[in-house]
This record gives sequence, structure tokens and C-alpha cells, in this order.
Amino acid sequence: MESLVSILIPTYNRELYIREAIESAINQKYKNLEIIIVDNCSKDNTTEIINDYLKLDNRIKYYINKENIGPVLNWHKCIELASGEYVKILWSDDLIDDNFIIDTISIFSNNTAFVLTGYNISDSESKKILYNSKFQYKNYSTIEYIRDLLLFNTCDFPVSPASAIFRLKDLRNSFVIEIPNNENLDSKINGAGNDLLMMLNIAINKKYDTIKCINKKSTIFRAHKNSFSIANNLNIYYEYARLFFVASNIELNITNSYLSRLLFLSKRNKSYDVIYKHAKNKFAKKTNIVKYIVQKIYYKFRLKLFLFLNNYSK
Repeated sequence: MESLVSILIPTYNRELYIREAIESAINQKYKNLEIIIVDNCSKDNTTEIINDYLKLDNRIKYYINKENIGPVLNWHKCIELASGEYVKILWSDDLIDDNFIIDTISIFSNNTAFVLTGYNISDSESKKILYNSKFQYKNYSTIEYIRDLLLFNTCDFPVSPASAIFRLKDLRNSFVIEIPNNENLDSKINGAGNDLLMMLNIAINKKYDTIKCINKKSTIFRAHKNSFSIANNLNIYYEYARLFFVASNIELNITNSYLSRLLFLSKRNKSYDVIYKHAKNKFAKKTNIVKYIVQKIYYKFRLKLFLFLNNYSK
């Protein structure tokens, strides 16, 4: 029998987009699904739209919070309500391909941390593609994946878990609600950093050694004025998530390289000064910005060479 997969749709005031998100869930060719929607007290017509779909598909389970608990706690509630072996998080303004679940589930194995798909970023009406993901479609070691996300950002990995599928037990064990920082930032109000930490915390699990990637753009993120990622500058939130992860996993032996990354960023953007000084005091390590830049250039070159050779061989 097919494993049960939970598609989780946390939502708030998404009357313009929720209909298409739900349809991309119910149209999955993989049928053993539960679709859990948790509404964070929407004030628009989101509830009316969801109620229409409750009449059409008995796999949909709809919950409404008594009060708005913010996005991160709403994600957490979705995860706690899930009962599938595997979980797909679907933001209520995004879309997935009809074969998303079949394609990702089919390559899961015991040593796989999670499966990623390619993604597009489209305009609000999903008519114009604004960006195509460029990461390599191959199996990565978990250490390769972690190092690139923490240090170099050369592989173009998504920081959003919405282009991946996970085991439910891993999401529950990896969830972080509060990210410590020195600037009174509250990531619970937008989720920036908490989403990245979910993926990093699963990847570091010693039971897994592989991140698998699907060679398809199976996820569409929509860019619109009400999107958290569009309306806010979230880079510092994500950097504190990286710092928290590095500090929690000293055995990775990358503190020097990570400090060099922060120094490099602070030279380009003064908004990183506070986090760099905090990290330097915390780790009391030496930085080598020249070595970091050389490494970053090397990894970029390696990516471009791989893409060239891959295209040449076709």
C-alpha cells in the first residue's frame, strides 16, 4: 500500500491564491493524501473558498485558529496535525506540479535526508517566470549541501522547505521556533530562518548521508507584494539562523570559514557588522577572507564546469 503523504497548507488572507494552491494539491497523481489546511484567522474570503473545496474532496481537513498565532507557530501546528509518513509543505500562494509527490516519493531511500525539486519564481498571476533555479540535479552528500548553504551559496539551493518533501518525524524533530540573535529580531513574525533551519537540522542527522534532487521545475513560488519574502529584507534573519546552526554543530569545524564569510559580507554591507562582531566574540577564531573568497570562486567555477559538461553531453 502507498505511504500516506500529508500536504500541509498554512494560510492567512490568501483569497487571491488559495484556490490554485488547493487545486495543485488535490490534482496530484499520487492519491493517498491528506491535505491539512490551518487558517491563521483570515479576515478575507479565504474561509469561504476553502469551505467550497471541503465539499469536493474528503481528503481535505480544515482547521481555524482561535487567534492569529503568527506564521511559524502556524507551520508548527500543521506539522503536529499531520499523520502521513511523508510531508509536503505547500505555501498557500504557491503551486506544485501534478507529479510532485510521485516524483519525489519514488526516489526516497533510507539514507535520504529529503528530496528537492527545481523551482521557478513567477509573477503574481503565474504567467511570467522571473527566476529559474540553477542548482545541479544530482545526489549531494549532506555535508556538501550543508557547507554550501552555510558558506558559499554557489549551488542555488532553496532556503524554503516548500520545494522539498520530508519524513514527518524529521520535521517534528528539527523544528526551531525561537532563533537567538543580538538585534531583537523575531523570526516568528515572518518565518525567515526557521524554514532554513528545518532543512539544515534534518541534513545534519547522522542517519542520512544524501540529499536527492529531481531534475524538474516542480515548484512555483509566486512573487507578489503581500509575500513575506518580497515585502521584507530577510537576509539578516537567515544569517542568524546560519549562525545558530554553526554554533550548535561545532563538530563541523567550519567556524573559521563561517566567520570569514561574515567578514566578507560585512565589508559589502554594513548591516552584517553586528552579527559578525557577535560571532567573532562567540567563536574567538581567526578569519581569512582571502581564503574564503578563493574557495567561493572555486566552488562557483566547479558549478559552471559541471553545468557546461552536463549540457555538452546531451
